[in-house]
Amino acid sequence: MIASPRVQKSRARWFPWLALSNAALWTLLWLRQATDGAQRDWRHFHDTARLILAGRANEIYPGHTPGLPFLHPPYAVWPFVPFGWLSRTGGYLACTLSTVLALAGALWLLRRALPADRKRFAVGVLVILGSASWTAMLALGQVSAWYLLILCACLSLWMRGERGWAGAVVSLLMLKPNLGVVFPMIFLARRQWRLLGGWLAGMLLLLGSTLPLGPGVWGHYFESMRAVSGLIDRIPVWKQHTMLAFWRSFVHAPRVLGILWLASAIPLAAATAWTWLRSDLSAQSLPRLFGVTVLMIVTCSPYLHHYDALLLALPGLVWYLGRERYRSATLHRLCGAALLAAYLIQYASLWLLDRGWSLVGPALAVWLVAEILDLAPPLTAPGQTGSTARLRA
Repeated sequence: MIASPRVQKSRARWFPWLALSNAALWTLLWLRQATDGAQRDWRHFHDTARLILAGRANEIYPGHTPGLPFLHPPYAVWPFVPFGWLSRTGGYLACTLSTVLALAGALWLLRRALPADRKRFAVGVLVILGSASWTAMLALGQVSAWYLLILCACLSLWMRGERGWAGAVVSLLMLKPNLGVVFPMIFLARRQWRLLGGWLAGMLLLLGSTLPLGPGVWGHYFESMRAVSGLIDRIPVWKQHTMLAFWRSFVHAPRVLGILWLASAIPLAAATAWTWLRSDLSAQSLPRLFGVTVLMIVTCSPYLHHYDALLLALPGLVWYLGRERYRSATLHRLCGAALLAAYLIQYASLWLLDRGWSLVGPALAVWLVAEILDLAPPLTAPGQTGSTARLRA
C-alpha cells in the first residue's frame, strides 16, 4: 500500500528536521568527550606506529597495548605511521580528522554516482552522521570511513570505465582482509581482467611495502592470527552485526554454532554471487551490485564490529536515492523496513542497553534477500515486455 500524497508530504516536512536533530545530538555528545577516544581503540594504532618509528617492527604482533592486539596485515601499519609522530591525543584528533575527510570524500563520490535532488541527498547524509556506527567510530578512534571511501572510489572509477584503477584502489580494502577478499573473486567470476589485473598490481605493491619490516613480520602476523577465534569469542555479541554473532546469542555449542552460521552464510553468499553473474555491469547497475556486496560482507563475515557497519551507508544511500531503480515497490519498502530495524536495533544495543542479543544480522539478511529478489530477472507474462512488467516505487 502506497502512502497518500498527504502522508508523503508530512514525512517530507518532518523527517529532515528529525535527521538533523539526531545528527546534531550525537555530534555534540561526542564533542563533549572527544579526547576520550585517544584512550580507547586508538591506542593500539598509535602504539603500533610508535613501534615502527622506533625500529621495532618485530614487536608489532601482538603489540604492546593491553587487551588490544594489532591484527591487521603488516602493510596496514603504514597509514598509521605519520600519527606516531604526534602525542596520543594529537594523533587521535588528526586521525579523526582523516576519517571525517574520508566520509566527506565517499559521500561526494556517491553524490556523483547517484543523481538526486540536493535536499534528499542532504537528508541521507544527516541520517549517516546520526548513525550509531559513525558516532561509535569517532568515539573509539577507528577508521571505518577509510574503507567506505575505498569502496566508493572503486565504484566511481568502474562506472567511469577506469577499470584498472578501480581494481588497484579496491585492493586497499585488504588492509582489512575480511572486507576485501570478495572483490578479486567477483572480478574473476565475471572475467573482468583489467579489474583483476589492477587488484593484483595493488596487492603486489602492498606486499612489497612490507620488505622494510623484515623477513619475520609475516610469520609473527600468522602466528597472532591463530588467536583470532578466541578473541572473537570474547567480544560481546551486541557489538557485532553478523549472522555468526546472531547465532552466538543463543547457541554455545561450537559445532552447532558453526553449522548454523554456514547454513545461513553460504546461501546468502551464493545468492550474491548469482546476482553478479546474472546482472549486467552497466553504470546503472553497479551501485546496487556494490550495495548487495556490502550487505553480504557485513552479514556473512565471521566477525565485523559495530563501527564497520558504517559501510552500510553505501547500500543505504543507493536504496534511499534510487527508488526508481527498483522493480518492486513491495521489495523496496521491505528493504527500508529492514534498514530501519537495523538502525534502531544498533542504537538500542550500543547506546541505550549496552548489552543484549545481536539482532542486526537477521535484519540485514532480510534486506539482502529483498535486494537480490528485486535484482533477479523479471518474470513476464506472454506478450508482455519487461518494461511494462516493471513496478516502480
